[in-house]
Amino acid sequence: MIKYNNPTGLHPFVAAMLTYNDYDYTDDPTIISTTSLMKPVNMVALERFNNGCDKEVDVEGLIPSVMGSAMHSLLEVALQTTDKPTWEMLGVKADKLEIQQEVRKAVKVNGTDFTLSGKFDVLYKYGDNPWRLADLKTMSTWGTVLSSKEKNLEFTKQLSIYRWLNQDKEIDDIAEIFFWYTDWSKVKAKQDKQYPQSRVGHFEIALWSIEETERFIRTRLHEISLALDSLKNTGRTGVACRPEDLWQSEASWKYYKPNKQGKLNYNRATKVFSQQSE
Repeated sequence: MIKYNNPTGLHPFVAAMLTYNDYDYTDDPTIISTTSLMKPVNMVALERFNNGCDKEVDVEGLIPSVMGSAMHSLLEVALQTTDKPTWEMLGVKADKLEIQQEVRKAVKVNGTDFTLSGKFDVLYKYGDNPWRLADLKTMSTWGTVLSSKEKNLEFTKQLSIYRWLNQDKEIDDIAEIFFWYTDWSKVKAKQDKQYPQSRVGHFEIALWSIEETERFIRTRLHEISLALDSLKNTGRTGVACRPEDLWQSEASWKYYKPNKQGKLNYNRATKVFSQQSE
């Protein structure tokens, strides 16, 4: 049971939009989703252990996920309804393009108690090329600027798992990420060349091999099983959070140089070092 709170007094119509959710959830404890597999082990184990408990949600906190769902729905409708003349104006020969969207696949992971489930955004084939996975991400610009390597690793994990789930098709080693920044600023893009220069776009990522992906899946499922067993027996997961689970970056040391008046501006470091000795 979910109790929705509206502490900021959003209009009921807006609040209703935010509580709407058509995601195909399942209560089957033997099924684990791709996105769950990528969460910290503690989070997955605690969520599953406390499944069915009541929880409270502030509707305003649902805005990011609802925006993401809305953009995915737009992509789905656009790819279904774009006509041949429009595709040709966009440089695509429609008769050579095959598209599959939002197809869920579930595979029993041998030797475990789990069935892994995942639903890709887009799988497309152009001409004689192999199928290619693509995923739409709505995200913040600063999250990308500060942690692009970590984000790209998460994208690689997710789409590699989708390929592992769909081994009945020849899928390319390269996948694509379509990005849409929710907080992009044209002014900041002009002022700072390190800042993303476009609100929307795409880039390619290299996927893990099928073997490497399966090793990750089996390792993570084993860790989750141990944490669940520990919770049942001791009330604790027995798992220490990794730095990446806590969004921790590597430690750095900032140096602040006094100005001519001998004052320090703590809003801007003069230099940043990776070692304290430096």
